[in-house]
Amino acid sequence: NYVGNRLNVQYHTDVKQFRRTLGSSLLIAYFLAFVEIGISLLLITSGRIHQFLGIPSRIIVENHIALGLLLLMTMWLLFGSVGGIIVRIMIPAGMLYESQWLGIAVRLSQFFSIVSVSISGGGILAACLWYAVIQSVMSVLVLWYIKMKLPDFYPWWQAAEWREGLRNLKKSLV
Repeated sequence: NYVGNRLNVQYHTDVKQFRRTLGSSLLIAYFLAFVEIGISLLLITSGRIHQFLGIPSRIIVENHIALGLLLLMTMWLLFGSVGGIIVRIMIPAGMLYESQWLGIAVRLSQFFSIVSVSISGGGILAACLWYAVIQSVMSVLVLWYIKMKLPDFYPWWQAAEWREGLRNLKKSLV
């Protein structure tokens, strides 16, 4: 939210700073996603995932929950926070209407992916797989749409700076 608000203001006042804020926030988002997937891998490889989730080890093994977690974390690494930041540039560009419809389409596709797995009798791993696949496809389509509609800001990471990203992360934690 902090970065989104900064982007809203900077879009209209300082395009150079807008690009720096956008790129820097993407850099930090990827960094945090790598940390998250690293923690997940540590929990899985250490054999402590059952303690963290509060689920017996037998159920984790039988339902392939560790693999499902890795699928979801990989999807999050690629598209999660990063996509959430990039869609924020639609608002100051006057594309609120489009962003709302894209958000509805993404949420409906997520809903239908889980419901279809449930109806077909799929397990947790199937739900994780299809959710990750559908979310990834929808993210690619949304990002492509934004790239086509707002080409002046692509590549989005072009002005990334660690210092700026860390400063915005610190301010956003409040």
